[in-house]
Amino acid sequence: MSMQRVISELDMLRRRSRVLLLMQRIAVLLAWVFGTALVLIGIDFVLRMPGVMRLVILITAIGVFAYAVQRYVLSAVRFHPTLTQLALRVERALPTLAGRLASSVEFAAAGIDEHNAMAARSVRDVDARMAGESAASIIRPKQTLRDLGIFLAVAFVVVTFVVLNPAAAQTGVARIVWPLGSAQWPNRTGVESLMHEQVPEGMVHPRGQTLPLRARVTRGGYAQRVDARYRLTVDGQQQSWQNVVLTQQGNTPIHERLIDTNAEAVEVYFSTADDRTESDVITIVPPPAITRASVRITPPAYAVEHVAPFEAQLGPGTDSRAVTERPSLTGSNVTLTLQLNKPVPTPADQSEIRTMLGWDDAALPTFDVDASRQRWTLNWSLKGSRDLFIELADEYGLTNVEPISYRIEAVADHPPSVTITEPQADQAVLASANVPLVGEAQDDVALSQLAIEVRKHDDSDDELLWVQRESVTGMSARLQAKLDLALLDVSEGDVLVINAVAKDVYDLDGQAHEPVVSPTRRLRIISELDFATQLRRQLGVVRQNAMRIESLQSE
Repeated sequence: MSMQRVISELDMLRRRSRVLLLMQRIAVLLAWVFGTALVLIGIDFVLRMPGVMRLVILITAIGVFAYAVQRYVLSAVRFHPTLTQLALRVERALPTLAGRLASSVEFAAAGIDEHNAMAARSVRDVDARMAGESAASIIRPKQTLRDLGIFLAVAFVVVTFVVLNPAAAQTGVARIVWPLGSAQWPNRTGVESLMHEQVPEGMVHPRGQTLPLRARVTRGGYAQRVDARYRLTVDGQQQSWQNVVLTQQGNTPIHERLIDTNAEAVEVYFSTADDRTESDVITIVPPPAITRASVRITPPAYAVEHVAPFEAQLGPGTDSRAVTERPSLTGSNVTLTLQLNKPVPTPADQSEIRTMLGWDDAALPTFDVDASRQRWTLNWSLKGSRDLFIELADEYGLTNVEPISYRIEAVADHPPSVTITEPQADQAVLASANVPLVGEAQDDVALSQLAIEVRKHDDSDDELLWVQRESVTGMSARLQAKLDLALLDVSEGDVLVINAVAKDVYDLDGQAHEPVVSPTRRLRIISELDFATQLRRQLGVVRQNAMRIESLQSE
C-alpha cells in the first residue's frame, strides 16, 4: 500500500467520523426534544398548567435548545481533525504502527521522503506494516447506532401518540408552542349552574332572603369539590370576590350553599378542578311589603252622635296589631289606608283585586291608588267582620315574603233590654191603691224612648188603661211613675198587666228595631175584707217567726 493510499484512507476516515458524530448528536438532541415535549404534554394534561407557567417553560426550553445546538451540534459540524491527529488515533488502535504512522504521514504529505533517505526508509517501513490493515477499521459506530435507536424509539412513541389521539396531540403541541393561546384540554370535570332554577323570575331575588347558590356536576364524580365565586354590589360599588365551597346534597350531583343577600346585586360563577360556568348576575330587590296601615271607621249615621269614630294603626299586617282592638258596628264606613315600601302594579280588573285582597263574593271596596303607586286606599261599608289576606306582586313577579292579613272586627247593633224593677213581683192591691212603678232599659248604642204601659187583662184583648212615655238618650234609662188606681175604671177581681217598653236609635237602610217589651208584672184588685184577711195572715206569720227566734235565743 503506497503512502498516498494511506493518506486517502485517513481523509475518508475524517469525513466518515464527522458524519457519524453529526448523526449521533442530532439524534440525541431530537430524542431529547421529542421526549421532553411528550413529557411536558403529559404533565400539562395532568396539572393543567396556567399559560404563564407554560410560557416560562417554553422560553427556558428554547434557551436550552439554542445552547445545545451551539455547543453540541455545531461542534460536530466544525469537527475537522488533521491527518496527523487521525494518524495518532490509528496508532492507538493499531499498536504495530505506534510511533511511525504520524511521522510518515507528515513526511509523505510534505514530500520529504523524496529527497531524504531516512524519511524514505520510514515511509517504506509504514507501507510494509500497513499491509493487510485498513485505517477505516478503527471506526466504532456502535454508540451512534445506539443513539439513533433511542431517537427512533422516542419517535415511534410520539408517532403512535399522534396516530392514536391526534386531537390530544394537537392540543398538547398548541398549548406548549402557544402557551397564551386558546387551546384547552378536554375537561375531566364539568359543572352546570342551576341559578336559573333557583331564581326563575328574570334573575331577580328578594332582598333579606338567603340566596341558594346551586350547581350540578355534569362530568366526574358527584362528590368532587365545587366552588362558588361571588361578589356583591353594595351602594353601586362592586365588592371583592369571595369563595365558598358548596355542599353536596346527599348522593346527588347537586351542590348548594346559602349566602346572605344584603346587597343590590350578586355576580356568581361555579368552578371545578378544570371547568367553570359563565357568570350569572342576580339583581337583589326588596320584596313588596306594607310598611304601615291605618284604619278609620265611622259609625252609621244613626250612631254618629253616640259612638266616636275609631282610628287605629294596624302595622305591616304581620303582627297582632293587624286586628282591630274593638269591634265596630255593622253599617259603619271603613277607610283602610295601606302604605307600600315601593311602587306595585295596580290590579287591572275586579278579579285581580279580589285575588290580591283575598276578598269574598261580597261587593268590592272602592280602590284608589295615588300617583306614587305606593299608597292604596280602600273604602267599604262594614257588613260583618272582614278578613283581608293581601298578596302583593311587583313588576318582577316577586311576592310578599310574609303573609299579610288584617281583620276588622264587627258587631251587630242588638235591640235594647228592658225590665220592670218596681213592683218586683206580682201584687194584690185595693182598687184605691197608689202603686209606684219603675222601668229600666239598656242598649249597646243608645235608647230613644222608654214607656210604662198598664193594661186590663181580658181573655179577648188587653185594654190599655194607662201609659207614661218619655224620650231618652244614652245607653241606659230609668222611668219612674205613680199609678193611682182610683183614677182608673177598675174593680174587685180585675187583673192589671204592667210592661215597660223600650226603643233604641237603630235605623240602618230604612230598617229599625221593633220596640222591646219587658216581662209582665200583674196587679190583682181585691176587696177590703180580702185585704184585711191577707194582712192578718201576714202579721201572724211575722209573730210566729218572732216567737221562734226568741225561743232559739233563750236556749
